[in-house]
Amino acid sequence: MYYNIFQRYIKSIQVVFEINSIEEDFNIIEEFEEEIKLYVNSDIRLEIMTSLFNSPSTLKLLHKSTGINYTSISSNIAKLESNNIVKKEKDYYYMRRQAAIKLVNLLLLEHNLLFLYDFENFLNNHQVKNDNIEILSLLPYMKNVDLLQANNINPDLAVETIQENMLSKGSVKAIAPMLQPNFEEVLEYILTHKSDFEVITAKNLSEYIISRVKDNLNDETLKCKRLNILQANSDPIKVSLVVSHNKVVMGLERREGNLNKSCVLVSHEELPVAWAYNFFKEYGCEEKITTLEDIVSESDGLSDGE
Repeated sequence: MYYNIFQRYIKSIQVVFEINSIEEDFNIIEEFEEEIKLYVNSDIRLEIMTSLFNSPSTLKLLHKSTGINYTSISSNIAKLESNNIVKKEKDYYYMRRQAAIKLVNLLLLEHNLLFLYDFENFLNNHQVKNDNIEILSLLPYMKNVDLLQANNINPDLAVETIQENMLSKGSVKAIAPMLQPNFEEVLEYILTHKSDFEVITAKNLSEYIISRVKDNLNDETLKCKRLNILQANSDPIKVSLVVSHNKVVMGLERREGNLNKSCVLVSHEELPVAWAYNFFKEYGCEEKITTLEDIVSESDGLSDGE
């Protein structure tokens, strides 16, 4: 099953990565084709290897954990042993270290290919690579990802999903190429709650946000734990991202060059959430930062001057 998937979606990779020569870029596949088959062309072998990857086992323990009959276990174990994928010490079988690494990589590849197949149309119609960021490096790892698209019933679904995540509790990071339609409501919420919010945006937008923060300063503002506004060096920003402690929402630029406001990718999984926090940190590491304290201090100075 997995090998068939592997074969089936090579063309999807070619489309997404804009590869000119599949033979040139994937000649390593032909070289190790038989080895790949050995790992993933048998569901029984794959189940045995997965069990051994988790812990060494005897034939009896393998039968108990997998439910596979002894005859099938014995024949497949023999094949794996003869190909230096597993080794036997006393009555226990172990995955060899290099074989375990290959197994993880192949299963990850299978997951990536399934992702490319499921989202082929979306990826083909959006910018997944540019000079500054490699969005595609994240996408295949987003397990249980949902593609949310605006529709006739809810034409604002994507926008509402982004805004909802901006208002989440805990640390929220955003990369915003544009202001939300309900920007004033979002800003008021951030300032009047115990928010921890950081946003990277273009120069003109960052200046506007700062001016609106100044206009909205009052005693309730002190409830905000942190507000950092980072002015992006790169313009235009070609990705929309909002990450909270349990959700990441991402929007991409269409191939025509405009951000898709009606469609976002959403995941609640731990790995993409952690990645998104790191991505925000790396993206904004050299940006100019204006903190809420800076804005309050500047406003106090202006008031004293008056």
